[in-house]
Amino acid sequence: MFELPELIAYYNKTGLFETALLLAQFQAQHDQREETRVLLLETLYHSGDHARVVEMAREDPALLKYRQVAMICAKCGVLDISPQTGTIQLTPKVTSYEIGYNSLLHFYKALTETDRLRYDSLIRSLEEDSDNTEAIILLFKDGMIRYDVFIGHIRAIKLNLIRDVLLDIFSGESNKLYNTPLTDLYLPLFTVDETRTHLKTLFKRAVYFSEHHGANEHVNLILSLFYISKKQYKEAKRRLERGLDQNSHSGMSHLYLGICCSMLRESEYALRHLDRAYLICTDSSLPAYYLACEHQGSNGFSIANYYYKIAMEYSGAFGSNYAYFLLENKRNKDAQKHAKRNTVLRVFYYLMTDRLKEAQKEMAQCSETEGLHYYLANGYLLHLVEEYDDAISNYYLAQNIRHLKVTEELISIAMESRIKNDRRNKAFTYLLALFDTLEYKNRRLFVFM
Repeated sequence: MFELPELIAYYNKTGLFETALLLAQFQAQHDQREETRVLLLETLYHSGDHARVVEMAREDPALLKYRQVAMICAKCGVLDISPQTGTIQLTPKVTSYEIGYNSLLHFYKALTETDRLRYDSLIRSLEEDSDNTEAIILLFKDGMIRYDVFIGHIRAIKLNLIRDVLLDIFSGESNKLYNTPLTDLYLPLFTVDETRTHLKTLFKRAVYFSEHHGANEHVNLILSLFYISKKQYKEAKRRLERGLDQNSHSGMSHLYLGICCSMLRESEYALRHLDRAYLICTDSSLPAYYLACEHQGSNGFSIANYYYKIAMEYSGAFGSNYAYFLLENKRNKDAQKHAKRNTVLRVFYYLMTDRLKEAQKEMAQCSETEGLHYYLANGYLLHLVEEYDDAISNYYLAQNIRHLKVTEELISIAMESRIKNDRRNKAFTYLLALFDTLEYKNRRLFVFM
């Protein structure tokens, strides 16, 4: 039967510091003995978090009686030697547990690689030994796999103790704080419902981490997402660039930096970072979707269509945007297929293919909950058949939701036609202008995964 302290010592010795730190912090939450705190301090030092080491030593100077702590504090330049310093030597129990040699070999090889090669080596590492927790964590934290796939790899761990502890840590319960950016900042992006409402809380945590322990890649990512939500793209860009200086393999950082650059109309840089995100985030539809949006504005139909198709293979969430893109480019047959779940888009599909009766039938299936575009489309159809009073009423309802110049003009010509009894229906020339108001024209900003 293995115990956590011996396993933590093994992970530290083997250089698997992400796993060691998670286990040490988990143990420290459930065990307040000095020996446990000593092991946590050692693990923080091995992980490179010297600020936390100094903080712990100052908060609990009694730990300096342990030789390991005294030696680490001496290396950090904060040791005040006294008669009690280093009088106790803790000898960790040696474990017989070990991760397979070939698995470790592929893992360390992955650390020297980038993008798809890095991903392939990490997956090969897990094929050699599913207990290689460091490979699992790296795949998740760099954005190479989705959260559900990550949890699936954890469930496949053979050692029950490690599997159960990691499932407990990564279960996503918001009341669990481990004082680590990976679990307290990055994890909630994938597990907390209505993450947007929690962003202020995550932002405050990120500021705390930044002030007390420095800003690592996850801190900078959360700060950047907060700034993106406020449309402060320059500040978000600055934070993401800092995060990439700390970890150039972070797929999420490349993704959101690409989005920021796009919003700032820095297309060349946007494509550069979105391309990197596409190569790293092999399990996500978002890089392909944003590449489609970026190429849509600059390189014509073919490249954008290529990336839209890839995004659609992952998720149908982009179906309305893709249908709009196809209609805009007069690919009507393909557009019809992807507009099946969107009644308003189907109305416009029939209008753009000169089938007024079919458009009216589709409109009858539409719900007022569609809001602005329900009233615009319904008003326009009524306008086309010269039911001016009802058309104007719908236009005004649309205008109450959002004031648009095209709606204003349609109200004017409908009123003019009603008064003059003009048989020349000028509404027909406004179809493309109305189509241009649809929200599907614009990229959807998926700030949260």
